[in-house]
Amino acid sequence: MSAPIGKDLVNLNESQRQAVLAEGHLLCCAGPGSGKTRVLTEKVAHILTRAPSDRIVLATFSREAAHEMRTRIGARLPRLKSGQVTIGTFNSLGLQQLKGAHISIRVLSPIEIRHLVFRACHDVGLDLDVMVAEEEITLCKTDPAYAAAHPDMLELARAYQRRVNAQRACDFTDMLLRTVALMKKGTLAPMPADWILCDEFQDVDRLQYEWLAAHVASGATSCVVGDDDQSVYGFRRALGYAGMMNYASMTKAAIVNLGVNYRSTDQILASATRLIATNPNRVPKEQIAARGRGPIPHVVVTRDSAGQIDLLIQRLDHLCTAPPAPPVEGGVPYRFGVLPGQVAILTRTNDHLRAVEKAFVESRIPYVRSGRNFWQDKAVQAMLALLGSFHSKDGVGLEIALRWAGVPDSIGQELLALGGGSLTGLLKPGTYSARWPGGPVVESLFQNAPNWVSKNAAGRPQAAIYGVAGWMTAVLMETCGVQIDDQTTDASAIPKKRPAAVDCLELARDILADRFTGSLAQRLRMAQQDDRRKDLPRIVLATFHASKGLEFDHVFLLDVVEGIVPSKESVSAEELAEERRIFYVAMTRAADSLTIFTRPKDKVSRFLYEAGLHVE
Repeated sequence: MSAPIGKDLVNLNESQRQAVLAEGHLLCCAGPGSGKTRVLTEKVAHILTRAPSDRIVLATFSREAAHEMRTRIGARLPRLKSGQVTIGTFNSLGLQQLKGAHISIRVLSPIEIRHLVFRACHDVGLDLDVMVAEEEITLCKTDPAYAAAHPDMLELARAYQRRVNAQRACDFTDMLLRTVALMKKGTLAPMPADWILCDEFQDVDRLQYEWLAAHVASGATSCVVGDDDQSVYGFRRALGYAGMMNYASMTKAAIVNLGVNYRSTDQILASATRLIATNPNRVPKEQIAARGRGPIPHVVVTRDSAGQIDLLIQRLDHLCTAPPAPPVEGGVPYRFGVLPGQVAILTRTNDHLRAVEKAFVESRIPYVRSGRNFWQDKAVQAMLALLGSFHSKDGVGLEIALRWAGVPDSIGQELLALGGGSLTGLLKPGTYSARWPGGPVVESLFQNAPNWVSKNAAGRPQAAIYGVAGWMTAVLMETCGVQIDDQTTDASAIPKKRPAAVDCLELARDILADRFTGSLAQRLRMAQQDDRRKDLPRIVLATFHASKGLEFDHVFLLDVVEGIVPSKESVSAEELAEERRIFYVAMTRAADSLTIFTRPKDKVSRFLYEAGLHVE
């Protein structure tokens, strides 16, 4: 083990030391930027220094958080023995329990789960986004009251479960449900632990709470760290303030508030604190900005979204003057450089980020979307694979594109036979026949692809890029084989909605065709390089939700107007309280400066007035 931690406690503030040294059950209310990860790390070190034989289990909400805690604790305790500290998500810990009891179980992979969710939606005739449908199914499984109030979602959950059962498998929710049920029956022992620790406790749902409670009942001393003001997953039935208070009542836990903020300057913190104080049912906290004075958050009023983005880019031009623009091999240089953690652009939803993303591509601004990798979008990956077939001549990209477009494998096999074992055999001009299977999707691809290939061979890769993007857009909009123009009279031929993947395709098209240069092969290689340069500092684009747990020197909040912030669907007191917490999270990501964009007075978000911010 490492040396005694006395010297490390000296560098903690009084409330942090109190949390580390607490011997019994503890509820640690940790505000933004208050050093909760350090407190958890020092808590583990203190426990093992005082009692080296103690076993500790630490539950997190994501694999990334678990990895971060392993890294921190490993650095703090380099001689840590195997089995002393077990760190993982609730799901992974529950699975470890079952395996330890030799209970055979097959857990579906995320890809398998999404496939079965998609099939279940088709079974019951629901047109839902797969991610939304998966959340609804989970809610029905974990919340009987929700299931009873939403019979259509309950029917979906039952259809999905029939497909899961047919696979003789389960998903992670089933697995944790089974783990908790077996512990309640006494047929499955809790994990061997003297201490059970939990991060982001405000986000636990009923099932996760019961898992932790079973370990407390078995004799483990618990320490949970959370902030009810940052409880932003009500739509997932996170327990938030109520869960924290129930835990305190169940365990008779001591409560320690970590009230010193080491991230934001005082004016940013004061505005955010004034806003969140409007919420009822919260743990009272006094927060102090350790960094002292700073500028008041700046509210900018613009007439519309276009003006907002133009002004934003002007601000970025001024802000990002020192870092050199990163080199782009073979492509158009970036407009400027960005330092790590320097700038974030946050919006309430992903929909509001798309216009910003398009403007950034056109303006050559280095950026990355938090929560996902742009080049790893399914539609973009299919696009790159299809374009790759035009110069590699192996036909694999064509097969991937057909599969992405929903063409059945049986038809794909027929096309392979027609092409003599490779789909590239179908790319010769004049080869396509109306007798080929596959309908308009196949027809529109193979009638046009020979032209794209020939133009690429003639040194015109932009034509191939635009052609492929156009075909894929038509697939998404279900307009393959339909001519839509001013003379269209068939209303059924006009698409009713624009899938989000279309925006991704258009951005990929613009980058490949306009920002990158050289042959098609060179452009595709640059896309691969761009994807792999994950360490390249860029401006972060994220939703308020996705920014949780992050921090940046300068933060810009866009579209802070009534109907968006708060959402127009949020009408009840609790819904508005959640919207206020979401905005609070976004505000407290900022360290040095916070800029908020809104519209003229009739559109200004009420949250700006609640935060005491001046609106011209």
